[in-house]
Amino acid sequence: MSTSSLLTSRRGSEDLRELESLLQDLTELLVATPGPDDVERQLGNVFERIRLSLRYVRSDNDMEIICQEVLESHTFEESREEVLQILSRTDDKDPSNAYIIYSLLYRLGQDYPNTYRRLLEEDWHHHLKDVILERVGDRSHHVAVQLLYELAKMQELSIGDLETFDTPFLTFLLDRIEKTRDVGEAENYALIRLLLVLHEQFRLKTQFSASFPNRVTSTISSRINESKTLSENFVFMFNRGGDTSFQLVMIRFLKEVFESEILATLFYTNDTRVILDVILRETRNTAEEDEAVREGYILLLPSLLRNTDLGKYGYKSAEVIRMLTELRDSPLGRSGTRRVADRVLNEVQGVLGEVWC
Repeated sequence: MSTSSLLTSRRGSEDLRELESLLQDLTELLVATPGPDDVERQLGNVFERIRLSLRYVRSDNDMEIICQEVLESHTFEESREEVLQILSRTDDKDPSNAYIIYSLLYRLGQDYPNTYRRLLEEDWHHHLKDVILERVGDRSHHVAVQLLYELAKMQELSIGDLETFDTPFLTFLLDRIEKTRDVGEAENYALIRLLLVLHEQFRLKTQFSASFPNRVTSTISSRINESKTLSENFVFMFNRGGDTSFQLVMIRFLKEVFESEILATLFYTNDTRVILDVILRETRNTAEEDEAVREGYILLLPSLLRNTDLGKYGYKSAEVIRMLTELRDSPLGRSGTRRVADRVLNEVQGVLGEVWC
């Protein structure tokens, strides 16, 4: 049972007792099947019980287990839409309430994706932006960042929605990324993921309209020398990979970065070497059916080699040429990948000249 996960993560006996008691009480509260008018009342009882033990909830893992216990109960599993409606209109001005609400909404959305779509329809992205700006230091802040990330990747946002994410907000995110360098990986990486998915939203608009600027890249460009943590931790994330959709988000961010001489200086030489190593590794390891990801990695190579020192010094240039040649000539490869490899091979050879020989 989930309690064992809690046990392994806690050391204080008082914490253990309180969390075990909380889970037991929640189980008892959620045994009865609610009538038509009982869901809100039972959810209110759950809130009150969690609040009583909230000071003993010390980690995201603890809260995830508690939310799972609540939302997977028969009481609420059959009433997800009603639970969503109640949570979305519950007053979140109190920090403890906000932490519980956002945690439950985040967990509900993992199992019931319509949650995020509905929250977007109710303009929660505007609300969460304000929460992120105003509640630094609250427990609800980190969960608000995670929740806004999920909303922002759910579907393409309108131009009106993107106006919500103005330059001051993006500057705030970049400042928080630098300030949370030593706070913990989870908070820092959540901020970077949010920034990247907002970049993707702006990119979708700017590729069709040059008059609509990508505020994320322009904001980063204005503070290249103040983005050390962003660049270093992005490289760690890129090296680790992720699900297909997030890999593509990272690849598209890098493509825009390396196509700009200014943005290309965001990464130090050692970082660009790691990026090239990842491209070589992942291009070979990515499954054939993930053609968009594989081709995305390949298409990074020309600008990466052209606008950094890698091309000048020939770092792993022979390996790059060999890999592209193999992909182009592979009888088992997909025709689209072979065409991309052939085109990129010609570009890369033009960039490298005789360096790779």
